[in-house]
Amino acid sequence: MGNHTRLCLLGPVLVEWAGQVVRGFESHKALALLGYLAAQDHPLSRPHLADLFWRDKSEARGRGNLRRVLHNLSTLLPGCLTIERDTIQFCRRADSWVDLRAFEELRAQDTLSSLAAAAELYRDEFMAGLFLDGAPDFEMWLVTERERWRQRVAQVLYTLIVRHTERG
Repeated sequence: MGNHTRLCLLGPVLVEWAGQVVRGFESHKALALLGYLAAQDHPLSRPHLADLFWRDKSEARGRGNLRRVLHNLSTLLPGCLTIERDTIQFCRRADSWVDLRAFEELRAQDTLSSLAAAAELYRDEFMAGLFLDGAPDFEMWLVTERERWRQRVAQVLYTLIVRHTERG
């Protein structure tokens, strides 16, 4: 299987690397940061991330916490993050699979089987069970993302109902 990374965010966060469930995240913020990076499709600045997750800390302390968490993530998931001096990004590689991307690809195919497969990826709300104290902007983003994914899944299910009804 190689160093394949599998990240499931539609439900409780599940991370696999090389076929094994990854454990050892130093904190809920480490898991939240991984999910946040994977859900974004562009590089994010270090100051933005430090502020998003450690707003209640000084800038220097927030950046230090970010460095520590990035080290933890890079150790657990080698090569999954592109870490530059000023930005961080989740890598879109051929050997990585993220349920969010798979859902969108299946939804775009717009066939009965692909829509059914997309619906099956939704195990529960986006990053279910994850909450962070002291990170209100992240919490606001999380609530918004949860609603956005609920709406996407509801649309897929509605389309499936309509098409099956039409087929009799």
